[in-house]
Amino acid sequence: MSTLTLKQWVVTAKNFLEYHDIDISPRRFKLKVKLPKVVKKEKEALSKEDIIELLNACSDIRLKTYLMLLAAAGFRALEALLFATAIAISTLIL
Repeated sequence: MSTLTLKQWVVTAKNFLEYHDIDISPRRFKLKVKLPKVVKKEKEALSKEDIIELLNACSDIRLKTYLMLLAAAGFRALEALLFATAIAISTLIL
């Protein structure tokens, strides 16, 4: 079970008890309940070889262009979509 799930369960149980007017001393709660620490995983960028492999596996030119935009500009997926939408809107206005 993940640490976030455990924390959510503990908070839910605490809220349930407080809802039913069962007093919980914050000091005693901290002494009795040990919550696990959340460990954040380091995110790594894709290697050049991985990007080339993805591009070679793509047959759709639009998807290939999208992947190249992501790789070249360092965009996240949604940022690239917003960027492409902004360009499409600006060309329609001009």
